Formats: sequence, C-alpha cells, structure tokens
Amino acid sequence: MQWNQLEVVRPTPMLEGLDRAWMYFVHSYAPSDETHRVAVCYYPTAITAAVAQDNLWATQFHPEKSGPHGQLLLQNFVQSLR
Repeated sequence: MQWNQLEVVRPTPMLEGLDRAWMYFVHSYAPSDETHRVAVCYYPTAITAAVAQDNLWATQFHPEKSGPHGQLLLQNFVQSLR
C-alpha cells in the first residue's frame, strides 16, 4: 500500500488534468496486455495504473482514497456521461 505518481501515456478524458498526480494504490497487479493502457506508475518498473477503452475505465488505484486528484477523476467520469 502506498502512494504512486501517475504518468499519462495516452491522453483520455478519464485522466484530464491528472498527469503526474499522486494516487493511492493498494494493488500491484500488472496485466501483460498493454493495448488499452493510458497511465503507468513505477513500482519499481512501469506497471499499468489505468486502462480505458471507449466508455470502460479501470484503475489500479483507489480514486475515493486519493484526495483531490481522485475527486477530479470522478468528476471527469461524470462529465463524460453528459
């Protein structure tokens, strides 16, 4: 469990305004398929932190425990529904 900094590797509405944001992680799952990877963090090598495909978004970190940056991600989600 720790805080890690995101590195956005592909622009997406999901991560608007969140490049280099610190997020709270409880997992270190590393999928082998990087096709839909939109952000990484380093633990100590690059692992997938977030994926997005169309209207499906998934994160390794917990937005609800990530303070203002997590709140911004959730706001980005709500905005994408409009």
